[in-house]
Amino acid sequence: MRSTKCWPVQHKRLDMRIVFNDFLPFKGFSAVTIGEWVFVRKSTRVTTTLIQHESIHVRQWRECLYVLFLLIYGLSYLWQLARRRNFNEAYRNVCFEREAYAHQKEEGYLNNRKLFAWLR
Repeated sequence: MRSTKCWPVQHKRLDMRIVFNDFLPFKGFSAVTIGEWVFVRKSTRVTTTLIQHESIHVRQWRECLYVLFLLIYGLSYLWQLARRRNFNEAYRNVCFEREAYAHQKEEGYLNNRKLFAWLR
């Protein structure tokens, strides 16, 4: 069994843990955030853009009180899939992903981010 490596990451008003492993996320994805844990495939190069993108998701999880995040994400994905009939386009247009992709290269975004920014 392979060992996993875990990095604690501290950001102003944001704590998260990065776990490197071979299982999560599914193949084809680099990272997935579940609550305050970011699971990264061992073959993935961790960049500031990746950290920023996943940090936005950590903030989204918190403001949706964790359980609501899953519900909203799932419903948003199904809605987008019905509209676009393409798995990748549906994923990229989930309300949470739109915010994360739009601001993943914006330095200091989390310090100025408004609550529930994913609704805009």
